[in-house]
Amino acid sequence: LETLEEATPARWKREVGVDLEAVGRDLPATLVRVAREEGLCVPETETESLERLLEGNAPPGNVLLLTCVKPDRKSRLLRLVEDRGAHIECKATQRGRDIESLDVSVVTSALLAEHGKTLSREAEVALKRAIGADLRLFAQELEKLCLYAGDRQEITRADVDALGVTHLREEAFWELGNAVVARDLKQALFYLDDAFSHGRHPIPMVAGIAGALRRALQVRAAADAAGVGGRPRRLPPEVLDALAEVRGKKPHPFAALKEWERSLAWPSAEALARALAACVRADRNLKRSRGVPRLVVEGLVLELCREAA
Repeated sequence: LETLEEATPARWKREVGVDLEAVGRDLPATLVRVAREEGLCVPETETESLERLLEGNAPPGNVLLLTCVKPDRKSRLLRLVEDRGAHIECKATQRGRDIESLDVSVVTSALLAEHGKTLSREAEVALKRAIGADLRLFAQELEKLCLYAGDRQEITRADVDALGVTHLREEAFWELGNAVVARDLKQALFYLDDAFSHGRHPIPMVAGIAGALRRALQVRAAADAAGVGGRPRRLPPEVLDALAEVRGKKPHPFAALKEWERSLAWPSAEALARALAACVRADRNLKRSRGVPRLVVEGLVLELCREAA
């Protein structure tokens, strides 16, 4: 908290985007006072509040359900979850390199048995190509197909086509995020409209945009620190090493180069950081039901792409 008062007006402007001359130079002292009165502090980790909850006694009659794509086996939070509750893995298993080799039986076997249906090989492949490894969405679309088939026992490829189960894979969020990082408004709105037309939830859309911005910020900061300039054909090894340290594994050189090239649509790493802050605000508004969800996400995309040529 002390650093809030110690920071100069120039630093407030540069790092937070707040002009103390305009809002009042007493703002830092006021923030510190309110934080101390409310007992607020900066947590050591993003999961500190949850860790404290699990270490203590949660209110009776409540269940805390956490979901994640890939758990961190070294995290203290996961150890607490396994100690105080249960850690259940439910994932599609990749049997080969292509999308058709995904084993989604953890979802299909239970749902098909419940409805007394079978799924043809052609229909299963079509679903995998459209949805990928998103088991929640896979179960949702498969249940629709079970109801659509009616009295027929087998769900066919024709049923999948009739319900229009197309292009729902998570890659769409990568494409949306990359378009926003590149500040390509036309492409970003195209992917946004495609996602909404398929009934995708807006919170993962914002998360996809934030993820792309975070990757761009990481590579931009590493490249700036290494003094990368011009249009190199590849990034120097020290940039890839810095990214490996941040991400836990070394990225593919070509993918990192493309991330860096997209990041050049932004004047600086600080601008990318401010864009991430805008994603936080949009995420908060969605979770607190402030505004029409589609307009919240569209407003975020327009805000982030507005200064592009």
